[in-house]
Amino acid sequence: MFRNNKGFSLIELMIVVVIVGILGAVAYPNYINYVKRTHRGEIAELMTESAQTLERHYSRANSYANTTTPNVVTTADPTGNAYYTLAVTRTATSFNLIATPIAGTMMAGDMCGNYTLDNTGLRGNASTGTGYTLSACWGR
Repeated sequence: MFRNNKGFSLIELMIVVVIVGILGAVAYPNYINYVKRTHRGEIAELMTESAQTLERHYSRANSYANTTTPNVVTTADPTGNAYYTLAVTRTATSFNLIATPIAGTMMAGDMCGNYTLDNTGLRGNASTGTGYTLSACWGR
């Protein structure tokens, strides 16, 4: 007399678990790399936006430094985002934006390290890993 069992056997269930584990082991690192690339693009965009604000300030005040000239936007001292702190050093004739990864976040050990952007448009990074290229860090 045969019994008609409905359901999965233990071996079938274990095969499914192994397949899902393999897919997860491949997919998770790719997902993390995608998320990091997105955060790199975000900080690059924020730095470019801050540089444009500083350039507008320069065109109005003929100086990158803070001034007391009326109607001059002086909010070009950015703070960054959840993964990078953004600082600016300014003189009358130049500025330098520096984005530093925040310790304890997923970007702390990123291959691109610190981002820099100056008034001439020169972009740079303090590379901390293999696979680093300036175009990979700045998304170009």
